[in-house]
Amino acid sequence: MVKVHRFFFYILALMTAVLLLGSCDNLLGSDNDDDDDDDSSSYSTSTAAVDYLGDNLSIFFDFSTGTLTAVDHDMWDVAIATDGAIIANSGDYGSGVTVYKTSSTDISDDLSSYESKVAEYTFKSGTTLYGDQTETNPFDDEIGSGGSGSGTVYLVKDEAGIYYKLVFTSYGPMGQYSVNAVEGLSGTSTETISGTIDAAYGYTYFDLGTQAAVTVAPKKSEWDILFTRTNDILDDGSGGAYIAGRSDVLLNTAGGVEGATVDDTAIEAVVNISDYTFSSVIDTLGYSWYTHNHSATPAYSVNTLTYVVETTEGNYAKLQPGSFYGPNSEQFYMTFRYYYQADGSTNFSR
Repeated sequence: MVKVHRFFFYILALMTAVLLLGSCDNLLGSDNDDDDDDDSSSYSTSTAAVDYLGDNLSIFFDFSTGTLTAVDHDMWDVAIATDGAIIANSGDYGSGVTVYKTSSTDISDDLSSYESKVAEYTFKSGTTLYGDQTETNPFDDEIGSGGSGSGTVYLVKDEAGIYYKLVFTSYGPMGQYSVNAVEGLSGTSTETISGTIDAAYGYTYFDLGTQAAVTVAPKKSEWDILFTRTNDILDDGSGGAYIAGRSDVLLNTAGGVEGATVDDTAIEAVVNISDYTFSSVIDTLGYSWYTHNHSATPAYSVNTLTYVVETTEGNYAKLQPGSFYGPNSEQFYMTFRYYYQADGSTNFSR
């Protein structure tokens, strides 16, 4: 009996040793490990819940901290950059800010006859559209005027449907600006909005209802991409173009952010990006992440692609959109996976 017990003890000891060796092999990392450096734990997941049919937010995202900063889309109407670039807040679903460049240079003029011409526009430049609107950004001629404005009166209708007459009187390389504003198409009471653009920010944003600057975006060093509703130029299929709302992902170009799109590619497959061509065009990522099915029952589906972004820190991140709808059918509710490479390498470790 003693020999038998010793035999079983020997077998038990041998089995224990085998199990321990196997455990050590997993701890040290084996070339035969089916879970070899499992990537899933290295990726982060976040959600940009814009929900343009409900909350209608603009959401700024910083890859280095994983921080989402959400603001109401309609907090501002017009914005000015330190280089004199001017934009209006287009793309609010069904009620975006609309603009028209008049031929008047007198802000006291009754411009009621222009009411029907005030229209949607996009921040893009260089495309001729329909009717009287020949520039995608009506403010383009103001850019680079060199310290003094052109004197042109612009009409702006805000999200509440109130009209304003605007004349940009001055702006300079140090960020100084001065804008004359009159409420109403036939109004004559002029208010002056003036100040200095903080160089730490890309733009100074204005709410025309209060005639005051408002804080919308974080500092340009504190975010990389923006999830927001904008107007974009689309091909009408017959050689013309039209403007339509789109769910866009925009780059922080003021902060030096650039991006690239990798079509039909899973995020795990994006490894060595040293040969990628990056662009500083603000909508390089844009709305390529989804497809709109214009059927009797319109539906949105997410495309298989990965975005690569060079961040404000000069590091790289990759992102893959995973949803268009939220749990309660919210639209533009992007849940996405991303990986931030903090060492500046162009060869992702995951």
